[in-house]
Amino acid sequence: MKDLLLGAHVSLNEDLNKAFEILKVIQVFVTSPGTMKMPDVHHPFFKRYKPWAHIPLIIHGPYTGSFIHDYRDRRSRFLQNYTVKLINIAVAMQFTLRFVVHLGVIPKGRSSKEAVYNIKMNLKELNKKVKRIKGDFRVCLENDSGCIGRSNVNTAIGIFYLMKHNKYPWLGSCTDTEHAFASGFPIDGWVGSALASDVIHLNAIPQHIIKGGCKDEHSKHLLKDSQCKRTLSEVIWTAKKQRIPLILERSGWDIITSDIAYTHRLCKAFENKIVNTPVKGET
Repeated sequence: MKDLLLGAHVSLNEDLNKAFEILKVIQVFVTSPGTMKMPDVHHPFFKRYKPWAHIPLIIHGPYTGSFIHDYRDRRSRFLQNYTVKLINIAVAMQFTLRFVVHLGVIPKGRSSKEAVYNIKMNLKELNKKVKRIKGDFRVCLENDSGCIGRSNVNTAIGIFYLMKHNKYPWLGSCTDTEHAFASGFPIDGWVGSALASDVIHLNAIPQHIIKGGCKDEHSKHLLKDSQCKRTLSEVIWTAKKQRIPLILERSGWDIITSDIAYTHRLCKAFENKIVNTPVKGET
């Protein structure tokens, strides 16, 4: 039976030997997520990661970039250039790269049509820069939790639409379970979204989170206290069968280790058909 590719988001300065005693895969920020600083090939992390070069390295993009804005906008050009620089570093280091990015927050009043046009133009510009680069990499668009009263193009339903019309071999997706619930994405679409993903952020859905309420909150909450355990167990089982990396985005090793144990329990429960809460309409 295949093993779970179960990992977590860790610090850039983490002791990798200790981390890989517990984790199968890791996700990191290689620059501060709130700045417009570019990644540096000489950062010691890349050299330290070399012994695990055969394992997909998942890097989360900064929050300051955006594909929602015009492709000539400073935020869009930054994310394009950041992506190219990171891919070139990964190819030079012979890493398998999965680069997870948010599309960006949709401004008030921006229509879905305009947002989709901007995304497509940004991807078209990015394709000009990466299509000749030879390496194992994917730029994975992550679904956001959305904003009430705004376009849902940057949420799971929008990512599903974009991937359905995807024409770039380097473009993939990342499904975040908490974001999917918070954005109101139908429960019966989660497994299909997981199947189409290159990375899954296995995040708890706290009991106080309202479906469709657009609240992004999960870093300090345990999976055992989550809503939708039946659906989460099916997502975990899907990831195991398809060898899709599962990333726990948690604050602290105590929560991470607890969630690792519980993830295996959920997976085993689904295997044995002992998790019997209804899926359809589950809250």
